[in-house]
Amino acid sequence: MRSSPSRLLRLALRANGAFSLASAALLLARSGAVVAFLGILTPPEALTTGALLAFFGAVLLLLSTRALVPPRVVVAIIVMDVLWTPGTVWILWLPRLPLTNPGRIAIAGVAAVVLCFAYLQATGLRRTSRAQA
Repeated sequence: MRSSPSRLLRLALRANGAFSLASAALLLARSGAVVAFLGILTPPEALTTGALLAFFGAVLLLLSTRALVPPRVVVAIIVMDVLWTPGTVWILWLPRLPLTNPGRIAIAGVAAVVLCFAYLQATGLRRTSRAQA
């Protein structure tokens, strides 16, 4: 039995949404500990980032339940994910930021995961578009 061409896309959106919500929960519930671990941000900045990630994650989870996800919306999500990565690299290269070594590793790891989500979403969108053509 063959799976739906949109299965990969929905799975990638669901995984990205779950990862975003888990990150948001950590930032919202433990902002002080996250700030100390990373060495950057203030608790209010961590809370704001957490709230934005919660919204983003909820939207992704909602989209992942739809039978048809609008391609333009998926492209916008992919662009946001792709832009997250160089933004993260820029943060890592800023010499004046007091990042801890574990914070650097965690931030680089998150960037790698986000880039993987962008790749999987783009692959899923391509498969879905081919099947609909």
